[in-house]
Amino acid sequence: MEVKLDEVIDALESTDDETHSYYNRDTEKVEMVIEFVDNEDLAEKIEENYEHYIKLPDNYEIDAYGMMADFIDSLPAGDHQDQLATGIGGRGAFRVFRQLADSFGLTQQWYDFQTAAYKRLAIEWCADNDIVIDET
Repeated sequence: MEVKLDEVIDALESTDDETHSYYNRDTEKVEMVIEFVDNEDLAEKIEENYEHYIKLPDNYEIDAYGMMADFIDSLPAGDHQDQLATGIGGRGAFRVFRQLADSFGLTQQWYDFQTAAYKRLAIEWCADNDIVIDET
């Protein structure tokens, strides 16, 4: 089995409470099921032929909040760590984090960190499922 790494990364980045992705063992493609969108045929096909699919990590397994915390921990000591850590401690954590990252000039650094985290997760998922990565 083989898959393009970018396909897996894109699927992981698109995952939310209503969007779930599956790797189709037969076509070697990633397929997305989006709840409340007219793709009931795909959802039924996956349910009826589940052995032909491997589910990609869901929102809980991706842990976007943990990614933010890891990013904060990766910053040099005193480099806005305390403010960012406090900012993600309450309601609206993602919104507050984005606002603080912008105000501290860390937005691009965050995006680079997040991209690398999704790539690591995709590579790990492929390895765990014995799927060869096509990076072309």
